[in-house]
Amino acid sequence: MEISLLSKESIKIKGKRTSFIVDPDNSLRVKEVFGPLLLLRKDTNIDVSKIGGEPLLVQGPGEYEFSGLKMTVVSCERDLIYTIDIDGLEVFLANVEVLKKIKDLTGDHSLVILKTNTLVDQSLIALLAPRLVILYGDKAGEEALALGKGKTLRVQKLKVQSEKLPEETEVVVLG
Repeated sequence: MEISLLSKESIKIKGKRTSFIVDPDNSLRVKEVFGPLLLLRKDTNIDVSKIGGEPLLVQGPGEYEFSGLKMTVVSCERDLIYTIDIDGLEVFLANVEVLKKIKDLTGDHSLVILKTNTLVDQSLIALLAPRLVILYGDKAGEEALALGKGKTLRVQKLKVQSEKLPEETEVVVLG
């Protein structure tokens, strides 16, 4: 799986069989055809005409399957929380501030991908038991420092394989 930063607010996740964009902003123009477009907020207005093909816009709770990609989407007030099974990895995807709102925050996720426009109590991230935390957004660098994992890798694009995940939690900043 490959995760890359498209803009300050948008990322692309590419698996073996499909790819998708998370929170495409209206200035983003993508000619290639993608799978679904995932929105982290239900009330986001997006112009899908700038994205190649006719993408599925995921903007509500439910269970979805697309080209081998399986995901469960849960609503928490205005936010959407994604649990995605892609390339043998269990991925948790959300805005970081939603972690404060979830009552029973637990899990065993290979990857946790968080859009960070505010800071959050780092113990909430630890409850998800990730092996790799990927941060992007305005506060990604600050959030990485607050997690206290020492030197943090900062990249534009990251390749992740289930068999090559770190034993202890590592943090990567996209940007």
